Amino acid sequence: MNKKQVREIFSTYDLGEFRSWSPTKMGFGNDNYVVKTTKGKYVLRIYRDVRKISELRYEVEFTDHLLAKGFPYEIPKWLPNKSGELISTFNGRMYIIYKYLPGIVVEKPTNAQVRQVAKMISILHKMSVGFKPKSDKDWGNAFTTHWQKAELNDYAPRAKKQNTTRSKLLLKNEMYYRRLLDDVDKKYAKVSYKRYVLHNDLNKHNMLFRNGKLSGLIDFDNVNADYLIKDISQYVLYGLNQGSKIDLRKARIFIKEYQKYHSLSDKEIKCIPDIAIIGKIGAFVWTYDRMERGISKVDLKGMRQMAAFVKWVDVNRDKIMEALL
Repeated sequence: MNKKQVREIFSTYDLGEFRSWSPTKMGFGNDNYVVKTTKGKYVLRIYRDVRKISELRYEVEFTDHLLAKGFPYEIPKWLPNKSGELISTFNGRMYIIYKYLPGIVVEKPTNAQVRQVAKMISILHKMSVGFKPKSDKDWGNAFTTHWQKAELNDYAPRAKKQNTTRSKLLLKNEMYYRRLLDDVDKKYAKVSYKRYVLHNDLNKHNMLFRNGKLSGLIDFDNVNADYLIKDISQYVLYGLNQGSKIDLRKARIFIKEYQKYHSLSDKEIKCIPDIAIIGKIGAFVWTYDRMERGISKVDLKGMRQMAAFVKWVDVNRDKIMEALL
């Protein structure tokens, strides 16, 4: 995406005259740009991954639902183009535009900020009740492992014919990951919990703070109906991670604070290690896939950290449960 193309996109909106643009580090499945015009500051999100238009409509239907319910935090509000369309296409890729939300990302949240996040997530879960989407979106559930296995089935045979550092890293972990995923399949084959509509990407980079207080939540493109423990696990996994480990003291603070506002059983909490493992194996094979296809830069450090995280969670299951229950 270049300046001329961004200017062309904004010419189809009534958002003032184009002034400047800059790429951001937000998003793994899409490209994001902050654009300034004579009327304000906006975010242009261009989807890099192939998405069904119904999945994008599901996202905006849910954010509109939260806004109508009075969600007390800033969230993206998609803006229509001159033709009244919220979703547009440029060079074969879908994109949307929303007003820029001010705030900063906090890499190491304080105890007070962790409690704020817990309260915000509980409100989102409560407000999701009654949401009736017109569009379809079904990404399985928190214990879904089929796509991780499919990636291993696809890439492992090819990796055996290669001699790269990343192919060796994949093969080193392949059988271990298959065993962990098979264990999850057996353990949760008949498990079922009440479903809520979840944000489904509660990492620290999607939460905005102003003056030390939680002010906004962004990146709803993974929103989906699932067991609420998935959202809880994701914040523990991606919001309270310190390298290849989890800050268990803050994870406990988060869980206990959430339970003040929303029910969460011990049975659900006991799922967190397995959901964390599924998530990190998914991130590992997803990253490998994107590197193989040339979509993302080679990130061997990140892959090694993911592998170390999976091992840490697997080895420390008892320690994690002792901290969280």
